[in-house]
Amino acid sequence: MLAINENATTYVWDGALHEPQLPPGFHSGGALDISDRGGLLAGYARDWSGSGTPPREPFGPLVWFAGADAAPRRIALPTGGLPIDDAIRINRVGHVSGTYLGSDGTSRVFLWRGGASIDLGPGIVMGLSNSDVVLAVTGGRAFVYRDGLATEVVALTVDAEDHVVSRDAFVNDRGQVAGTSIAKGSTFFWSDGRLVKIAGAGSRVHGLNDSGGVWGTWDVSDARHAFAL
Repeated sequence: MLAINENATTYVWDGALHEPQLPPGFHSGGALDISDRGGLLAGYARDWSGSGTPPREPFGPLVWFAGADAAPRRIALPTGGLPIDDAIRINRVGHVSGTYLGSDGTSRVFLWRGGASIDLGPGIVMGLSNSDVVLAVTGGRAFVYRDGLATEVVALTVDAEDHVVSRDAFVNDRGQVAGTSIAKGSTFFWSDGRLVKIAGAGSRVHGLNDSGGVWGTWDVSDARHAFAL
């Protein structure tokens, strides 16, 4: 299954092209993530144009479950939160992590499962594993949220190597992290406080599995190479 966004409209291809439904009153929206087994989409509805009183939030996070014609489900944010049309992640069991504005106006991370959202702490979501391990960044620092605890990924903070995690980042069920440095453009793998540099400038991570396997590409001398470890 493939999700494509074009002109503020999401299309899903699963052998045929479909346009997932939006909530009544909204005329545009987009999927920002798709689960690794397909059939699960997470994104946003935008641009209220319905009749009557508009909702408190002019847009908001959604999840579409299996089936191209399935109605989307609005994701309720933590109390007092306002949506940010930004990064959102969905895993294979339909749990969603995203970013919202807290009552103090700062960006915070939520985890939605069982029909309810919980606040995990400050940051912008970067990754979500299939067992609800969340990767987020805030103020140049990276954190892994797991079982209610936040662990700082120290090696990814701003330091001499400028290992600042970018949005090409992944976290697995073991809490390991792989991604791309914003400042250097190099790729890295982090596990239990230890950082391993994978490749230099021009490289990009494309995936991380639960065994710690990493794969990606590296552009060198006008040629693109694949790597795996």
